[in-house]
Amino acid sequence: MNNSFIAAMNSNIQRARAGLNDSSAVLCKDDLVDLGRLLQAVFEEQQQRVAQLQTIVRCDSLPRVHGKVQTLLTLFRSLVGLILSNPPKQSKLFIYIKCERIDTDIIDMTLPDGFGPYLISFYTNSNPGPEWETANSDTLAQCQQLMAEGKGTLTFPSAQSAGCLFALNLLGKIN
Repeated sequence: MNNSFIAAMNSNIQRARAGLNDSSAVLCKDDLVDLGRLLQAVFEEQQQRVAQLQTIVRCDSLPRVHGKVQTLLTLFRSLVGLILSNPPKQSKLFIYIKCERIDTDIIDMTLPDGFGPYLISFYTNSNPGPEWETANSDTLAQCQQLMAEGKGTLTFPSAQSAGCLFALNLLGKIN
């Protein structure tokens, strides 16, 4: 399955797969969590809300990472939930999940073969407003803690305006 998905999530979206709480549903070979499949499953869980908002989702290929499936599932459910709870008032909700490998001159010999740092950014036309960060501070803190458990970081580059709402920095590999 290709990790990249571009979709206008509407009434023709497939039903959410049963067994999302079963870690085998989102694991791939070598016990690495496939973030693309995991994120797609999260959007499928939210299919009714996504369809109601006529959400357009575009996602680059995402890496596979070492981590606990339930931790990553909780993290992505929270992030997607925060975006879906603040749709724009005058247009369809658009979410672009951009993934890029972070180039560095430093070679880390402690990383498994093929692993490297990735930046996964959630761009959206969601309208969080000035009170959004304060109102969601508990959820945002929980998300940061979940990322720390996975040896990654989560930042909120522009929670006050449209653009990149969340940015995750973590180790993984594509392929």
